[in-house]
Amino acid sequence: MIDANSVCEPLALGATLVANKFIMVDDINPFNGPQFKSKEAGEKGLGESLFHRLFKQDNKSSIILKKQYRFNQEIMGLVNTGCKGMKIEKGSSQIQD
Repeated sequence: MIDANSVCEPLALGATLVANKFIMVDDINPFNGPQFKSKEAGEKGLGESLFHRLFKQDNKSSIILKKQYRFNQEIMGLVNTGCKGMKIEKGSSQIQD
């Protein structure tokens, strides 16, 4: 599931019910969670994704990928500065600086 942090929990659970295994990928930033027009829906639990809730449990099923293949050096610097404890690296020398 790509952009898993933006998928509300009921939809994510539905997808996992039909699979033997599943992989969720996204940024761990909680501000990127599901967006709703209804403030009440977010306050009643739909504002947090299954992805974020599972990641917070700090179990052995979660890993942080440190290599990326899209950002140049300047953008990686912004990410590394803006996200506490985050240090991403260039995954390929072919990425332009």
